[in-house]
Amino acid sequence: MKAKKAAKKAVKKTAKTAVKKAAKKASKKAAKAPVKKAAKAAPAKKAKKAAPKKAAKAAVKKAAVKKAAAKKVAKRPAAKAAPKKVAVKKPVAKKLAPKKVAAKKPAPRKPAPLKLVPAAPVRVPYRGAAADLVNAILTTLEDAKAENTVAINLEGRSTMADAMVVTTGRVNRHVAAIADQLLAKLKDRGTKNIRVEGLEAGDWCLVDTGDVIVHIFRPEVRAFYNLEKLWSLDAPKEHH
Repeated sequence: MKAKKAAKKAVKKTAKTAVKKAAKKASKKAAKAPVKKAAKAAPAKKAKKAAPKKAAKAAVKKAAVKKAAAKKVAKRPAAKAAPKKVAVKKPVAKKLAPKKVAAKKPAPRKPAPLKLVPAAPVRVPYRGAAADLVNAILTTLEDAKAENTVAINLEGRSTMADAMVVTTGRVNRHVAAIADQLLAKLKDRGTKNIRVEGLEAGDWCLVDTGDVIVHIFRPEVRAFYNLEKLWSLDAPKEHH
């Protein structure tokens, strides 16, 4: 009896172990099946995912090719339009009337320039009070190349002097040279108490001998003061 029980137990154990092993194998197979399916399905999914990417890249390449082609076309110079033929009107020849040629008038002949020969200065001797001194002064001024010399009689018109002499030197140095030459001549004659003013400036030099006053000017200064007009015969006389 005991041997039968032991045999049954042994059979049961072996059956249990066989069942457990079979269950383990089945569970392992069941676990591996989804993994294999997933592995098989993965490349298909990757292919599906890669397909739109390839299509996008191809589209980008096509667009780039189209742009490049469009640029090349744009860069090409446009064909120049043939110029339109413009009808040219032939000029009608106009008959021009012959121009009237004006007769040239002979140019007037210019008269030959006259050669002026300077006449020798004629000086009328001064008559009046202090005539000897005035004539000596006039001769000295003439020798000194003084210009436009005028003697004015002051008898009965002024108590300053009996006569006035007005003359001109070309420039300051000439005025001073005339005055120096006149002073030397007056001293040789023995004239005393001679008063001289303006000799250094040379614009207006005054030589006063007492009886005769001599004014030696530069031209501009003489024109400004115009003593000849002031002491002319038409000027009013001094009242005593």
